[in-house]
Amino acid sequence: MRYGNPSIIAAALLAIVPLAHANADDGDEKVITIIGSPSLIPEGSRCLIHLKPVANRKDTVATTFEGTVVEASAGEIVLAVAQTRRVSTANSPGAKIPLVNRLFRNIGIAATTPGEPRIVTIAAETIQSVQCFGLPEE
Repeated sequence: MRYGNPSIIAAALLAIVPLAHANADDGDEKVITIIGSPSLIPEGSRCLIHLKPVANRKDTVATTFEGTVVEASAGEIVLAVAQTRRVSTANSPGAKIPLVNRLFRNIGIAATTPGEPRIVTIAAETIQSVQCFGLPEE
């Protein structure tokens, strides 16, 4: 069984690979539409808050807080944090290659001691998204 001329196959691969790379997500900023104020989140509800990634010359850090809302106003959310997760990804070409990118990522997860919640104040302009798991019982 013959597959064809190797030079034609190589030329076809050279044409396809740049097209596939052009369609890949290069980490462009995504537009986030805020449809509500943080003050709409009821106190006592369990939430997962994703902060906007912070990029510098060396790496990009994305932080996520999980905990219970203590107070919510239009400008900030005060959270009793149960778990903090930070994902640091290097800003290098190797970090964009599948399977190899695992060598360029650091993940840190910190949990607080039960009974000793850590209180964190999060400014509304740094929040990317909020997911509420459970509403408080009235």
